[in-house]
Amino acid sequence: MAKSKILVVEDESIIADDLRMTLTSADYEVIGPFDNGNCALEALRENSVDLVLLDINIKGSLSGIDVAQNLEEGTPFIFVTSYYDDHTLKMAEKVGPSAYIVKPFRKEEVLINVRLALKKREPFATGESKELSSNYERIFVRDSGALKPVEGTQIMYAKGEDNYTRIMLENGKEYVISHTLKNVEEKLLDNYFCRVHKSYIININYVDMIIGNSLEISGKSIPIGKTYRADLFRLMQVL
Repeated sequence: MAKSKILVVEDESIIADDLRMTLTSADYEVIGPFDNGNCALEALRENSVDLVLLDINIKGSLSGIDVAQNLEEGTPFIFVTSYYDDHTLKMAEKVGPSAYIVKPFRKEEVLINVRLALKKREPFATGESKELSSNYERIFVRDSGALKPVEGTQIMYAKGEDNYTRIMLENGKEYVISHTLKNVEEKLLDNYFCRVHKSYIININYVDMIIGNSLEISGKSIPIGKTYRADLFRLMQVL
């Protein structure tokens, strides 16, 4: 299998080298690093890449946001920056990054967000519709006096609320069932489900990004408990 190609744009040489070594150690092919936007765009015209890592404030007349606006449609990118003030965040949000990593970063934080961004790109790169590929267990939930089937592919996460569990589905529908989160966890036998907190089980296929001690699914911030962090990263194959 061909290595995923990642272009790096970072004007601080120490950080650029750190990113390059982090990515190559995880068996990614690195294009660059480049310290300015013009060189980065020239490299993009000559190379087909799977992902771009962008610092926002770089040398030259173009910012990282300018570079992002000139990427080929469908090319995912991640901002890696020291800036997280409201103005910068609002500018970044307009161009739709796959993730926003604040320096100083941890190696595992970079790799897990890279993997998530690449995973989300796969259906578009192959021309296929987005579909989860796994044999999930079907569970039945009680709704208005009837038992209704719910496929595991539909479940984004489950939240424990004392002796009840709230199950959130991809289509926005939710069920509150009279079972503890532990009981629900036992029903979700598939490898794509993971307990990340005493109150949460998540489906890793719906994780949008991980920042620090929390992850995001469809706009919902979910905490990652210290005792569950290692298991989550093993399941997601973070190197």
